[in-house]
Amino acid sequence: MITVLIATYNGAKTLPAVLEAYRKLDPPGEEWTLVVIDNGSNDNTREVLTNFLPCLPLIILFEPRRGKNVALNKGLSHIAEGLTVFSDDDAIPHPNWLKELKLAAD
Repeated sequence: MITVLIATYNGAKTLPAVLEAYRKLDPPGEEWTLVVIDNGSNDNTREVLTNFLPCLPLIILFEPRRGKNVALNKGLSHIAEGLTVFSDDDAIPHPNWLKELKLAAD
């Protein structure tokens, strides 16, 4: 299992392109999940994330205490055994990104 962790704060402007890129990833050869932690956003981040639930292996968490590390720590409690990678809410992954990370980790 591969788990990707992303913390976001008011990411409604950048998340649609990022999540669309995750939707188009080449399958990494094993199960994967995307855990996004909304770090107390006050824009429509939650709505943007919810719109991608039907097309991504997405887990949405909410952490009201501000701070990227606080948010990521909440996400760490939801990872599965296997490879865990961190990314950002404005980083567009290359289509073979997870495949390459898995290959390097193996």
